[in-house]
Amino acid sequence: MRGAPERAATRGASPAGAGVLLALIAALVVGGLFAGESFWVGAAALLIAAVALALALAGRIALSAGGIPLAAALLGLAAWSAVSIGWSVAPDRSWDDLNRGLVYASFAVLGVLAGSLGSRALRLTAGVLAVALGVAVLWALAGKVVPALFPDGGRAARLRDPIGYWNALALAANSLLALGLWLASRAAGRSVGLVGVLLAYAATVATLLAVSRTGLLGAVVVVGLWLLLSDDRVRRSLLVLAAVVPGLAVSAWAFSRPALVEDGQVYADRVGDGAWLGLLLAVGGVAAAVAGARLGELRLALAARRRIGWALVLAAVASVALAAAAVTLLADPAEGDVSVQSPGRLDDASLNNRWTWWGEALELFAEEPLQGSGAGSFDVAHRRLQEIYVPAVEPHSVPLQFLAGTGILGLLLFAAVAVTLLAEPEEGGVSVQSPGRLDDASLNNRWTWWGEALEL
Repeated sequence: MRGAPERAATRGASPAGAGVLLALIAALVVGGLFAGESFWVGAAALLIAAVALALALAGRIALSAGGIPLAAALLGLAAWSAVSIGWSVAPDRSWDDLNRGLVYASFAVLGVLAGSLGSRALRLTAGVLAVALGVAVLWALAGKVVPALFPDGGRAARLRDPIGYWNALALAANSLLALGLWLASRAAGRSVGLVGVLLAYAATVATLLAVSRTGLLGAVVVVGLWLLLSDDRVRRSLLVLAAVVPGLAVSAWAFSRPALVEDGQVYADRVGDGAWLGLLLAVGGVAAAVAGARLGELRLALAARRRIGWALVLAAVASVALAAAAVTLLADPAEGDVSVQSPGRLDDASLNNRWTWWGEALELFAEEPLQGSGAGSFDVAHRRLQEIYVPAVEPHSVPLQFLAGTGILGLLLFAAVAVTLLAEPEEGGVSVQSPGRLDDASLNNRWTWWGEALEL
């Protein structure tokens, strides 16, 4: 006899039920982007995920077995965080870590359920995510144009609102870059395709103005994997150029204006340069849209495609070589005095204080290898290891964070999350993490699945 999940996968959900689920997911994503670590967003995610999972187990909603290990691994990690409260040096921080873990697991459950509704629902989910992320990124750029839109917008320079943290905003922009390029490639030259180009353009500018090396590396990985996993790399490369080159040009101008990229500038200068930035953002958007439209009409002969392909390869190699040379000449990976708020940090290979924090995380693990100092407790636990306190909420390394806080078992559970995320989906299943292959009924290529999971 088939179990409830199997019966649900066969019967599926009604269109109305699927629509309600996707609408709730959209509302939660928007709430998470704009409300940050809001209690109500987290509580709503937990409640909706619990109800939806109960309906799936009862056979009322389709549930693919492929995503269950990921949700189970996240729940296991949250459970171990809860256990660590008993010995944590900072129980309140461990409670916070437990809450975040439960919210992560809730979103994973909702993602699995959305992916179980079929390829059409999955495409709609990707579109909803693109809209939500697009709204957040455009609002962030609007705050750079009009500093009064955000608290402290007239003083702090790095792009961070509405999420509140520049690295998080940069990673959200990376996700938008992937989704924008997906939309652009699906409907090149049409209105949806042009929207995709514009979203990718906005994501490029936001990533750079966040002045996040993590975000910059993430953008390179997104573009590289998106091209690597394509059957038409020449056309996709041209789409990347259409979206990214105008974004680079606008960002380069912004980096030349201290009022836009340095903290503590005169407010009137920030307002004036912000207005000019708004004008240039509009001009760059028009340029990206025109280039995207022309690409939609472009038909290349085989010989022309080969020539363009080789030219793009040579340009990419030259760009990587120049970037590596600049980093080698300008910075020492172990030391550096570039301000963490300055755009100069993008070409600085300095690890700032990371060597210190990584060493402290390993010391904490060595003291309690089985259980760690308590989930999320690094901010408190590492203070006694320093002669001169250098604040850090976490050690700027996710594996070391789990190793120091939750010991070897926590690291193994985190590894289980990574493995289940990158595991090959069942043959004939639909991937929850792969908007770039939403037209395929089957995702049975391991490299495709791994790459597209990394995109998001």
